[in-house]
Amino acid sequence: MENAHLFSDPELHQKSLEFIENHSEDIMQSKLLKDLGPECLGEVLRSDKLAASEEDIFAAVLSWADCRCTEKGLEVNGPNIRQVLGDLLYLVRFPLMPPDGFVAISEQNVGLFTSNEEIKLLRGQIKNEFSKTQFPSRKRQGTLLQDVCYRFNDNNISHGWSYSKPDTLQFTVSKAVDVVGVVLFGNPSSTYNVHVGIIELNQTVYRTVTVESTEKTFKVLFSKPVPVKAGSYYTLKADLQNGPSGYKENNGLTSVTCKSTVFTFQTAPGTNNYTATPRQIYGIIFST
Repeated sequence: MENAHLFSDPELHQKSLEFIENHSEDIMQSKLLKDLGPECLGEVLRSDKLAASEEDIFAAVLSWADCRCTEKGLEVNGPNIRQVLGDLLYLVRFPLMPPDGFVAISEQNVGLFTSNEEIKLLRGQIKNEFSKTQFPSRKRQGTLLQDVCYRFNDNNISHGWSYSKPDTLQFTVSKAVDVVGVVLFGNPSSTYNVHVGIIELNQTVYRTVTVESTEKTFKVLFSKPVPVKAGSYYTLKADLQNGPSGYKENNGLTSVTCKSTVFTFQTAPGTNNYTATPRQIYGIIFST
């Protein structure tokens, strides 16, 4: 995107922006925006089509600001981060964050916000009204209708599941949806090389993912949403390729209603990591 901007190539510039929008969660979590200039970063932050949490977006912005501070020989702290960001700070949609998330950011970056900005944001969180703050509160379209259909009730999670073979799960939906990705069980602070696919649609994605230190699950997203039709069974396959032992849960639900869409699950033919039922596929991320 930055090269397209430098060489005034509007077509490549637009395609680069669309790529970032379509892969925004991966890009934000990988902090790949740090090589952009301020103009391009600003354009990305103005986009309503980013499908990533505002916390991940801010983390990417913070990584960008850290690099700029280092380039300028500045200590990485709240006031200097604000200095290098300038008005870019006002493109982060802090009102979309949960209150505890914003408070944590403020405490970790003392001096990033003025006292007046902090007060207006916190009051806005209480009243759910942000007209008096300079930070935008409009939801990004890419995150509006995305949800997760979970197969388990979290009543019987246990550790010690090894990943010697793939898990396969068949599912059908009561109305057409786009499958965005899956949620898999893993082990905190562990790294997995993952293949996830929908066999009938020849859709496969490969990702290397590190599980957060406080989490038992992780997300794997397809390169773009995969449309599935109502009433047809699809086979979801997840292969963690002999990754570290992690968590599992027994007794997956056979039917779950999510956002008025009924997901029906059944075990796919063949083995599931030497068991009769798939236990590592925790949920399906979808949009309507």
